[in-house]
Amino acid sequence: SELLDIARLDHGVFRLDLQPMDLAAAASNAARTLSTPDHEVCVHASEEVIVNADPARVAQCLET
Repeated sequence: SELLDIARLDHGVFRLDLQPMDLAAAASNAARTLSTPDHEVCVHASEEVIVNADPARVAQCLET
């Protein structure tokens, strides 16, 4: 999948589904996914951080 994304980038056909999203919530979701019983990943955000981004691509970046 990542190799296909690179090929799409190289050919200028990579598409993003931009929409408002809460970056702090995305980081918290990734932290829960990446946490283990021995190593908890914590995210501390004082408020929502709304950005215009592709939620699937942001999750891909945070979880890789």
